Amino acid sequence: MFQVSATAPTLEHAHHQWSLDFVSDTTVQACVLLLLTVIDVYTWEFLAIETDTSLGGRRVTAALGKVLER
Repeated sequence: MFQVSATAPTLEHAHHQWSLDFVSDTTVQACVLLLLTVIDVYTWEFLAIETDTSLGGRRVTAALGKVLER
């Protein structure tokens, strides 16, 4: 049996680490909604949300690019 131990990095400033989450939901009309959320882990500032019925790689890359421009 292997034991893995890891320590969380010490966050020192804003934009040091982000948290990304993909969420999906379905409306009463059976339409699937997809959401990409981006949060700054140090400040808990909500940096971005992309919502649509489809979120491809180019769309995700563009959303993260907008966050980097801030």
